[in-house]
Amino acid sequence: MENKKAQITLGVLALLIIIFIFCIKRIDAGHAGIKVYNYGDDKGVSSIVEVTGWTPYNPLSQRVYEVPTYVQTANYKLDTIDVDKNTELRFNTKDGMVVRIDASLNYSTPSESVVKIFRKYRKPVKELEGNVLRNLVIESLNQVCGDYTCEQVYERRNELETKARMHLKDFLGKEGFIVEQFVILGELRLPRTVVHNINEKVNATQIALKKQQEVQQEFFESQKRIAKQRGDSAVIMIGANAKAGALLLNADAEMRANNKINSSITDVLIRYNQANMWNGAYPNTLVTNGQNVILPLGK
Repeated sequence: MENKKAQITLGVLALLIIIFIFCIKRIDAGHAGIKVYNYGDDKGVSSIVEVTGWTPYNPLSQRVYEVPTYVQTANYKLDTIDVDKNTELRFNTKDGMVVRIDASLNYSTPSESVVKIFRKYRKPVKELEGNVLRNLVIESLNQVCGDYTCEQVYERRNELETKARMHLKDFLGKEGFIVEQFVILGELRLPRTVVHNINEKVNATQIALKKQQEVQQEFFESQKRIAKQRGDSAVIMIGANAKAGALLLNADAEMRANNKINSSITDVLIRYNQANMWNGAYPNTLVTNGQNVILPLGK
């Protein structure tokens, strides 16, 4: 009897453990839970309820999904090795070209949108990243980039990225997603013809800038030469003015000296100097009325 009770007790405990493991699911913090009935109207889609905490369910007829409500990151990148893993984004431009990019999308799903998203797509959010969510992003990019040519997409990348982010917030918001950030990663992959045209334009621009710099440099050099010539002319002019000034000062000094000498000469001074210089002999010839008179000189 004792053994039978023990066996029953062990059986009940085992059953409870099985129920706990397979029939109860815990919804962690930062997540939203949804219980889906596998049977019923519209295959159970109309019988979806939101659950939290420890949630019992019947694994035969029900399924519980745990969906994160915090910010998640979906990366869409080119994979040249495994084609099935290639999730790069492709969109069309105004001139019918196809642009390929790598991008990163940060998004979240509030708890109140989890049931709505599941009811529409019948998959948990994480399973939507590689198909439904990616297609929505591509559709949004097509709407934004339809106003740009391929070259404009390259030239106005930052503007395009900002517009795409704003459009995605509104576009995906209507689906129940909250877009936190959208960033284009790395280089844009453009058609070869467009890349060639862009390179030609860049080269032409660089050549024009180089020519402009050379013209500016020549202009600056000519200005320097003109300034130097003006400086040399100024130095010569200053030297000439200085020399002329010196000559004028010298002439003025001589004039003043002569004026002083002239003002100091008198008849008395002249006779005095003549008397000092006379040796006592008379001249042999005297000039009177235009006639020469020879005077006899005595011994």
